[in-house]
Order: sequence, then C-alpha cells, then structure tokens
Amino acid sequence: MITPFVWGYRVLPKSIFFPVSILSVCLVFLFLEYQHKKRLLNLVPAALKVDNILYSASSPAGIGPGSEMSSIIIYELPREISATIETEGFGFFVRMSNARKRYVDKNRRRLQGWQKTPLIPDEKQWRVRRPGELRIEYAIPYYSSKIDPKFAGIANKIINSEGSYYTYSNYETVIVSPKYHLVIYTWTN
Repeated sequence: MITPFVWGYRVLPKSIFFPVSILSVCLVFLFLEYQHKKRLLNLVPAALKVDNILYSASSPAGIGPGSEMSSIIIYELPREISATIETEGFGFFVRMSNARKRYVDKNRRRLQGWQKTPLIPDEKQWRVRRPGELRIEYAIPYYSSKIDPKFAGIANKIINSEGSYYTYSNYETVIVSPKYHLVIYTWTN
C-alpha cells in the first residue's frame, strides 16, 4: 500500500509537494493541540464556563503498568461567573444543576459535596496536614516537577483562606476562587 506522501512525492512536482507536506503536518499539529486544549477545558464543571488555561503542567512518575501521572491545570474563571459566585456564594454550587456535571466523560465520578475554604485536610487526599499550612502540592501526591512559584503561591493563598470553594474525589480536586478569578484542577491516577 502506497501512503499519500509517497504517492504525492512520486506524482506531484517537488515545488508543490514540499509546501503541501509541510502545511499538512502543521494542520495535523494544530488539530491535535486544539483537541488537547478542548479535553483540558472539559475536566471542570460546565457551570464554570472556563475557556482559558493559564497554566498547565504534568508529571509522569514512571513508565508502564502501575505508573502514576499527576497534573495541575489553572483556568481563568470568567468575570461574570466570579461575580455570580460572589453574589450567590455557596448557593451557586447548590442551585446550578450543572455545577457537578462535566462537559464529557460520563463515566467519571460526579463532583459533589462542594465545601468552603479554607480547605479541610483529608488524610487520604492531603496526607494529613493542618488547616492553614496546606500547600497545593499536597493535592497532587505523585507530582515530582516544580509548580511555577507564581501559581503555587496564589493557589496556597486560596486553599488556606476563606472565600473560595472546593470539591474532590480520590483522584482529583477542583478549587474555585471568585476573588482571584481562578479554577484550579489537580489530578493524579
């Protein structure tokens, strides 16, 4: 079987083949980047209407079966959603039916049990720390890379002070800060 590139190389003039090949590779790359960004945006509840990723980092902690991978993603929370949360407070998460639902992946656990910050440590998720001394790194057990200090500092302020909301499961945490207009998502497998 002859691939389209081999066929194009044989049939098309070289002055056309190379620019078309480069353009094709660029289009595939752009499509894959778009799909990746879309997948990352779909990780948080639909009610938050996030559409901008400010920071994203992942840390593989091994290769093959049984290996762990961890991620942190910081989204910009739209100003109108921040204002709504500031006005309604905890009621936003109770009232909005899609504050628990995600855009995609219906097999994932629904986020329930929203709570107010400061974050109360849970021995399973946060490795038994005291309130006020939590660091965002504790939400990502296998994260081995350094989180950008600018974002880590803001995240630590958010989880240790009042005015934000969070929920978590065994593998993920979502923290919403209307004050800073941020949504923080951490995940580990």
